[in-house]
Amino acid sequence: MIIDLWQRNNILPAGVDLEQRAHQVAMMAVRETGELGGVSTVFVGRLSRAGLYDPDDAPYYFYRMFIQPEDRVPELMFAMTDGTYELLRDFCFEGEKPAGLVFIAENPSLVRRGMKRKLDRRGYVSIGQNHVGQGVFLRRF
Repeated sequence: MIIDLWQRNNILPAGVDLEQRAHQVAMMAVRETGELGGVSTVFVGRLSRAGLYDPDDAPYYFYRMFIQPEDRVPELMFAMTDGTYELLRDFCFEGEKPAGLVFIAENPSLVRRGMKRKLDRRGYVSIGQNHVGQGVFLRRF
C-alpha cells in the first residue's frame, strides 16, 4: 500500500530502499474509500547532515511528507506535520531522545512569506539553508 503510493507517483530517488523507507512511516492520510493518499516519514539524524552547525550536536527527527496531487487539500499538510510532531514528542525513544523535528523545504512554496508565517505560528523556526539552498525548519520538543 505505502510502496505502491510511492511507485505510482514516481517520487522516490533511484537507489532508495523501499522497505527501509516504509518502516520510517509515522503517519498516513487515508481517503474515505480506504485508499492511501499520503504519508509522512521520519528518520533520526543530526543537523550536520543538512550542512548546518549545531553546537549541541543533538539528534533530531528529520521529516518527509508526500501527499499525492489529487489528495492535496487545504491544511492537510499541517494536519500531518502537526500530528507527526505530537506523536514523536510523546514517543518513548530508547537512547538519546531527539530534540525536535526538522524538515527541509524541497517545495519552493513552503518558503513563501505566507507559508513561513503559518510555520512560525506553529513553532517552526527557519534555521538556514542546506547545501543545495533549500530552507531548513526546526521545531524543538
